[in-house]
Amino acid sequence: MKAQKLFSITLSVLGIGYVLVNLAVLILLGYYLSQRSISSLEAVTQIGGMTLFIIASILLMAVGGLLIVGGIQHYRGNTTHRVILMGVLFTSFYVLCLGIGSALLLSQSDIGAVLLIVSPVLMMVGAAAYVTPSSLFKIIGSIVGIAGAIPLAIGIFTLQPLSLVFTDWDVLFPGPFMSMAFLEGVAVILGAVAVFTHSLLSERKERSVSQTLLSLVGIVYGIDVFIGPLVLSFSLTNLLWKAPWLPPLNGAPYYVYGTTILWSVSLLILAIGGILLTLSSFLEFMFATKNMTKLKLQ
Repeated sequence: MKAQKLFSITLSVLGIGYVLVNLAVLILLGYYLSQRSISSLEAVTQIGGMTLFIIASILLMAVGGLLIVGGIQHYRGNTTHRVILMGVLFTSFYVLCLGIGSALLLSQSDIGAVLLIVSPVLMMVGAAAYVTPSSLFKIIGSIVGIAGAIPLAIGIFTLQPLSLVFTDWDVLFPGPFMSMAFLEGVAVILGAVAVFTHSLLSERKERSVSQTLLSLVGIVYGIDVFIGPLVLSFSLTNLLWKAPWLPPLNGAPYYVYGTTILWSVSLLILAIGGILLTLSSFLEFMFATKNMTKLKLQ
């Protein structure tokens, strides 16, 4: 019961973090978009790319809201399958908007942007197949999910979309989900493999194996969500400290300065969620391995 409460709190904290972080990003993107003028075809494509980034931020805020709802439902002991499916779809659309937006902002072909466009389509197809009652379709869906996870991980490794907008911020931006790009990609692949394993294993003893893999994914992503936002928060704090003397915040409107503060603080909330996710996933890992040991002795 304690583990269930902890996981519910974890989902809620992560959800609040993603909502607030992307609210700040949304406001800043709106500011940069307002500075653009329709003076050429290139400017139009730039505006289109930034508009898609704004839509992406709204979608990730929606994912944060779903995490909060999922946390409440999990605490009450209700099933969260519909919430999970909606989360996967919203996340896929989020990555798709980032990919197309990045391609427009770059104004040239880029392998990272292409992969961010292709991978969410595969993920959505896989998710649609996985939620069907058929075991065969679940396996097919999980395989398609792996096929989408691999290019997504490569795209995360090779492209940091926010750096295409905040070009003068001199900040090493994390991956699309505000965590370290490397571990983010690893977690995506591990998660897809864990889902595939879960779809293959049906017996109780075998289910413990898939639960162990899923908890490992949670541990990896929890560490990732702790370190990535923390580093970015410190970087933004450094920019805020230099704001009276140096760009990009020097001379910017006051609300941009205030929104950057919101972004920095919200990242700390996300980092706290990462700590909680690591802890809850570790407890789940211990519980799953304990069950595996008991079942072997039976």
